[in-house]
Amino acid sequence: MSTNTYKKLEIILPSEIVDRLYEIAIKEKRPINQQIALIIAKYLKEYNKILEVTSEQDFGTITEEKLREFLSKEENQIEYKYENIKDYTFDELFQFWLDKFMEN
Repeated sequence: MSTNTYKKLEIILPSEIVDRLYEIAIKEKRPINQQIALIIAKYLKEYNKILEVTSEQDFGTITEEKLREFLSKEENQIEYKYENIKDYTFDELFQFWLDKFMEN
């Protein structure tokens, strides 16, 4: 193997994460550096899918348009009907969203 294909990177992690990485490496019977490289490679391979899921849950800057779009999706209408809240003001929609979807 050529050393030109590798780069050394030093990062500082909380001890809880390091402990968990060691547990996974032992379970998978791999050296810790190989396990970390594998986790990073899989994360990068699946990054677009992860980003889509994250974006669906956290839609960035909250605007009235994004809020209405989110609340009008049928899969989000579990305990309400959008028809009943479509005339709400932005402040009312925002409060409704906080009450229904944000953990207290």
